[in-house]
Amino acid sequence: MNDSLVSRHQLFLTTALVGAHAQYQEVGFRHKHVRFLIELFSNWVEVGLPGDIIEIQNTQIARFLSTLIDEGFARRINKKGHPLYRLTRVGLIELLSRAGHRNYIDQKECFFFLYFFITNYRDRLIELVRREGSQFPPAMQMEVAALLDSRELVRRELAAAERELQRIDVRIHDSRKTVNLARQWLRDGKSIDSVVQEAERLWPYELNSTKPLSELIGEVPPETRAWEMTTGNEMRRKNIWEKARVLLLAYITELEGYLNTEE
Repeated sequence: MNDSLVSRHQLFLTTALVGAHAQYQEVGFRHKHVRFLIELFSNWVEVGLPGDIIEIQNTQIARFLSTLIDEGFARRINKKGHPLYRLTRVGLIELLSRAGHRNYIDQKECFFFLYFFITNYRDRLIELVRREGSQFPPAMQMEVAALLDSRELVRRELAAAERELQRIDVRIHDSRKTVNLARQWLRDGKSIDSVVQEAERLWPYELNSTKPLSELIGEVPPETRAWEMTTGNEMRRKNIWEKARVLLLAYITELEGYLNTEE
């Protein structure tokens, strides 16, 4: 499994591994068990994914499990026949940590799935970790409890969503200011180049360090440069960023609802 696929669908891979371990903890799980759970979990939230379900081959799962074994997070429990695996205690903790310690702003349905997984299977997950060793010291109990703290999970996601809202608000603000400046200066007879230079100085766009606004607009045909700085800029704000803001506010409302429900 390549790194990009692991990164893109890590939530389903990690939860499927934990789920397969839970289902087949007495005899060990196989590649096909993990693959089915990946397909099942991703199917539940397919509306938020680019395809209907995530299609992963057994060979890809085998490579990822080989990496987990090398890291001490899993072990193969048979030498012949179809490979059978178990997660180690540290592996269970690691996979739960990977699932929970990232934000899902770009795949909001995935966060809803994670919240469901943590809140509904919390007690069983704690029991899984407890069983994978002879002792369950208080420090480890506290670590696992923190990983499965649904309120903290929501608070982290809410903080990420609020940071994203601030970012969008800055973009909307800068767009408005740029459009107003461009229209006023053009009415006053100033050149489009002077408009671009002033906008770049006052409200540099996010990729300005990669390609300055003056260079970007300089590559646009001369007859459309004024349009890009005025109408085009305004339409980007109205059609993209303001709509994204509405969706993000709805997401924030849902997250706040989780916290209010748990009080």
